Amino acid sequence: MKKEYNKLIRDKIPSIIKKSGKDFEVEEVSDVTNFVKEKIKEETSELIEATLREDIINEFADVYEILDKYREELNISKSEIREAQSLKNKKRGKFKKNLILKWTK
Repeated sequence: MKKEYNKLIRDKIPSIIKKSGKDFEVEEVSDVTNFVKEKIKEETSELIEATLREDIINEFADVYEILDKYREELNISKSEIREAQSLKNKKRGKFKKNLILKWTK
């Protein structure tokens, strides 16, 4: 039975599928931005759904990996992100106090 994916995959997935004996088709594309955005949604959803510590750690690794890919696609350096994060932390704080905004008037 043929299962459609049409999604971004890691570089070694084709060889893994080939070793399993399955037929498949892979296409290399130059503009992956929309595929990367969809992969971010997929991976963050899997992270949120994970319950076992090992699964959570693996999903964090996947999220970090795809965010790095997106950052690279947009030509943004890690230092730019760290600088923006630092500025936001100074201006607006972090998430250390577990504050929940209930309402404003």
